[in-house]
Amino acid sequence: SLELGISPQVTENEGTTLLYLSHRGPDAPNPPEYDPRRVFQRLFGPGALEPERRLQKSVLDVVAEDARVLQRTLGTRDRRRMDQHLTDLRAVERRLLRSSPAATCAMPAAPAATTPKPGAFPHAERTDEMARLLALALACDRTRVFSFQFSGSVAETTYWEVGEDKAHHQFTHDEPGDQPIVHAATTFVMKQFATLLGLLQSTPDGAGNLLDSSAIVATSDTADGRAHSLKDYPIVVAGRAGGALRYPGVHHRSDRGDNTSHVLLTLLRSVGVRLDRFGHKGGAVKDGLSAIEA
Repeated sequence: SLELGISPQVTENEGTTLLYLSHRGPDAPNPPEYDPRRVFQRLFGPGALEPERRLQKSVLDVVAEDARVLQRTLGTRDRRRMDQHLTDLRAVERRLLRSSPAATCAMPAAPAATTPKPGAFPHAERTDEMARLLALALACDRTRVFSFQFSGSVAETTYWEVGEDKAHHQFTHDEPGDQPIVHAATTFVMKQFATLLGLLQSTPDGAGNLLDSSAIVATSDTADGRAHSLKDYPIVVAGRAGGALRYPGVHHRSDRGDNTSHVLLTLLRSVGVRLDRFGHKGGAVKDGLSAIEA
């Protein structure tokens, strides 16, 4: 899996579930990478593509010397038949290479080194860089599973772009009234999510695009920061999962207090993970969310 992070301003003293989005087990996190250059090196740097290059080596090149030795022992007619056979194999190899993911992936330029200005972390620019690297990783079949942590839970991120002058978590408690700046921060974050979705949608994949092929869930750590409320917990599901998810989109608002595990079970099943149940204790469910299933 590929774990990407945008804002490095995270809470570091309250356990791994607040610090990291992706885990492979209890207290076993998959830390996100915040530096686009390190992501690039992991995906496309020296040695990263070597396994694929070995697999792409022509089988004819591997057996070339054996074929030449064998041809010297054959009569004229059999040599012609062998030549035709090798020519046909070469044509098949070329067709397969043209249709392989690696053949359609152009090596991107390495991201430039940048030093963020104090108090003005470039959230939008970093999102664009990471989203482009992610789209390339998926298009080149470098990964099929990813997490994209825009900000950590109980966020220490300061959204200076919308007028915040302190960490977002504290701002959600302190801004009075209807909290227009907090809501502007939410809108700003969702615009960055839209950047990611737009890049996936503009990247061809099979008969459609990467967004058609994907199942993506986006959410927050709370529904209302000031009250720490989970009522009307916000979840956005994007992508069609190859046709497993309903399209065009629907807005489903539960009037029964449905467990959010219903959504996650549907998402897992949509990408081929065959589970009978999902969740733990009060969060355990056996059914997905039919409202978003195709």
